[in-house]
Amino acid sequence: MDYELARFVAAKAFRCSAELTDLVPLLKEFVSDGDEYKTYAKTISHVSAQINLVLLKELYVRYPQIEQEFNDNMQKYHFVLY
Repeated sequence: MDYELARFVAAKAFRCSAELTDLVPLLKEFVSDGDEYKTYAKTISHVSAQINLVLLKELYVRYPQIEQEFNDNMQKYHFVLY
């Protein structure tokens, strides 16, 4: 995979993980069954972790400049990727 495609995939993966994680407070507020909420929260946590630990890690190993760019943008723009 070339750099531009890797950058695109990383941005999508990062956003996907963030959007899934953003669901947890909403679920906590509106899912009345505590066990059901825990199931969803745990699943979201697992999926988000897999995106970060497997997909993004692999891209960052191959293209460390992507990780640096993301970190720089998060600091500069308070979590805006591009």
